[in-house]
Amino acid sequence: MRFYTIISRPKKSRTGGCNLMLSITECKKILNRNGIFYTKEEVEMLREALYKIAEIVHSKNKI
Repeated sequence: MRFYTIISRPKKSRTGGCNLMLSITECKKILNRNGIFYTKEEVEMLREALYKIAEIVHSKNKI
């Protein structure tokens, strides 16, 4: 599995920090690269899960 770093325009979060968000289209392009095709609903679920994991990791690194 490859990991990609994608930089997009930072969006202000509710807490005043910045979030880097990928669009569903960008996520779908990345996920569908290797011949495994995901529906829009699957992409949305995967993106949400990955952002939650990133949020946990980020909060743990602040301690």
